[in-house]
Amino acid sequence: MERRCSTFYLKRFARRPSRRCRCRSTCTRAGPSSGWRRNRPLPGPRWTRNFQKRWAELTVESLNKHRESLDSIYRSGIQLIEQTFRVSEAKTSDDYRRVVEDLWRKLLDVYKEQSESQVRDFQNWAAKSIEIQRASA
Repeated sequence: MERRCSTFYLKRFARRPSRRCRCRSTCTRAGPSSGWRRNRPLPGPRWTRNFQKRWAELTVESLNKHRESLDSIYRSGIQLIEQTFRVSEAKTSDDYRRVVEDLWRKLLDVYKEQSESQVRDFQNWAAKSIEIQRASA
């Protein structure tokens, strides 16, 4: 079992934990120069530019897809509103029932399509962001 010093417990349970551990020899939390940070190289400017460029492309792509999605939602909403105005043109109760059922069916189809599209876009975004993270590591 890993040996822990008293400063570790103070950090964990005290109201104001100290920044550095005083028992550098036995503690695994010896401060900013300890552990994995000591041996890890800093990323170069080429890597940083590449990373920023890929994230910018991903952001622009997702914003364009979001805009297209909003356009589609508005287009469908306008069509549904036009259809609701036609409900008053129904002559009999059967016509009224049929028009309202069609209206609800189309409304639910629009919701279904939009939610599927949003989930698909989110999955694509998550896959691409993971790919960017793996490529940068």
